[in-house]
Amino acid sequence: MDRLLIHFLDNYELLVYLVIFLAMVIEGDVILFSSFFLAHYGRLDLTGVILASAAGALIGNALWYQFGKYLEKINFVEKHAKKFSGLIDRQLKGNLFRMILLSKFTYGLHHLTIMRAGATKVDFVRYFKRDFIATLIWIGVVGGMGYIFSVSILILRHYFRFTQAIILLGLLGIATSSYLFSRAGKKAISKE
Repeated sequence: MDRLLIHFLDNYELLVYLVIFLAMVIEGDVILFSSFFLAHYGRLDLTGVILASAAGALIGNALWYQFGKYLEKINFVEKHAKKFSGLIDRQLKGNLFRMILLSKFTYGLHHLTIMRAGATKVDFVRYFKRDFIATLIWIGVVGGMGYIFSVSILILRHYFRFTQAIILLGLLGIATSSYLFSRAGKKAISKE
């Protein structure tokens, strides 16, 4: 499997950036982290990863915003959404940038926040300016974590060998003690 992935990364680089872009349109944390991880190892170009990630995230967010405007027109959805979205709506009106940035780092809140921005008719240009800055911060933090983790994984790989041996010895110890206690228990029962 590793060889297949490396072959794909080496021979279809443009397709890889297209996949990154499309994945970022839908959902991006794992793709962003992995892309920066691979960029550190030289499998992907860091500039290409940043551009594909930023473009995919911004276009995806614009689509989620428009989807929110569409959902707002459906009475059934809007009626039920208002029951649960009061806090988000207040935060969008109070501090749009803070809410967008916070939602990027809160699992399950990001797309809902963007759709509510569209549904509550936040000015798109105003929204997009703040989303652009929040997206760059998010890419810097999550991508940076992927990049930094790729450095530390080399250090950790050395210790994984010892961990495997310790786990194996622990399992052998548990199996041995279980066997010995079982035999001792059977002997004690047979003596009675």
